[in-house]
Amino acid sequence: QHRRDFRIQAPDMAELVLHSESHEIRLAVDDLSLGGVLCHCTAPVRARFLLGMILEGADLLVTLDGVSCIVAVDRLAVRRIDKGSLAKHYDVAFEFLAIKNEFRKRLTKIIYDMQRRFLRDRLQEKS
Repeated sequence: QHRRDFRIQAPDMAELVLHSESHEIRLAVDDLSLGGVLCHCTAPVRARFLLGMILEGADLLVTLDGVSCIVAVDRLAVRRIDKGSLAKHYDVAFEFLAIKNEFRKRLTKIIYDMQRRFLRDRLQEKS
């Protein structure tokens, strides 16, 4: 999956905002790819998710080098729920099921920019 979907560590300022009828849920993003995201949450938030659950409407918010981008996701599914490294914290993996082409292109550009930034920083460390 790392190669096919370009999975990469998310920048510090990345979150997934899930929209429901009465409120929104904000989750910190650990890593992201063209196929989905891995998020962190606390136990009370984790209780809202079931494995295989399909969700409608979310925004992936990414800030990279001071520029904020929004990627709208029409439909996503809960694919994995694991105990996190901290007590009472969980990792929840979401797969993107439906995303408009315009936003897929935006996500691809974000991931390519992050890869370039990672390689640039790595080269500077070696110098």
